[in-house]
Amino acid sequence: MPLIPQADAFFTVDDDTITLKPEYIKEKKWAFKKITGTSFSGVLGFNHYNSPFQIWMSMVGLYKSVADPIITKTGQVVETKIQKILPKLLNHKYFCYDPKEIKYDAFRDNPVFGGIPDAEPTDDGRTFTYEENFPMVEIKTSSIDKFSWTTKNGELSLNLDSSGLPKVTTNGEGVKRSEWIDKEDNVIVPVEYQFQLSLYLYLRNAKNGVFVISFLNLEDYANPEGWEEKNHEVRMVDFSIKDYEGFVQYIAYAKNWYEEHVVKGKSPKMTKNDQTWLAQQLSFLKAN
Repeated sequence: MPLIPQADAFFTVDDDTITLKPEYIKEKKWAFKKITGTSFSGVLGFNHYNSPFQIWMSMVGLYKSVADPIITKTGQVVETKIQKILPKLLNHKYFCYDPKEIKYDAFRDNPVFGGIPDAEPTDDGRTFTYEENFPMVEIKTSSIDKFSWTTKNGELSLNLDSSGLPKVTTNGEGVKRSEWIDKEDNVIVPVEYQFQLSLYLYLRNAKNGVFVISFLNLEDYANPEGWEEKNHEVRMVDFSIKDYEGFVQYIAYAKNWYEEHVVKGKSPKMTKNDQTWLAQQLSFLKAN
């Protein structure tokens, strides 16, 4: 996630926090991001990949995430294909958003939380049918194999073979899928995704959700348009917020976090790892 050009001119450092300069807040506040399903677990400190500080840096626009184009395209194409077969899988009609039409936010009236559910149950494309206990859908894709990555300027870069396909790590065949499956062949959904769906269920005041997960072959990354359900393992995992009162406390924490850090422009405290990461990012910024 590289820092934006001249990022170091837009904040001051005070021990273990950084504070945005007033002129930066005045100019960029309109573009500050809300807490979405993707960032929610990171705000709470439950994300395995990004700390609350790194999430904050992204939300206030100081650095931009760089997603791998092959992984991103494959995921988007397969997700769209899965959306089209949801009525068959779940025996109900589902509405899927055009992100551009809703300006990438299905919860625009909420000042703190936003994002886009992958699919919502409907009878007519306009009215949701959550009161009939049809589930909200969150679609996930994962490679079956574990891929090889290289760190360049603090960013992960996917290693490709001579044909342009992702390289599988040594002894990596089937490893990625195994991380999702327990000894009883049950799918274990990563905690980041559980918080994502929980947030969207909360915002819709809905009870039930379902994860629809497709495990992808190496060939899918060369031709995602060729994905078909009959040739792939597709698993569905029912989901609901088990401890609603406890979850409401997470919501309250996140609201306060947003007010204290995003609205006021002062970062959460940096851990030692955050401080090392920031120093590296500033070094890369100056070098370029």
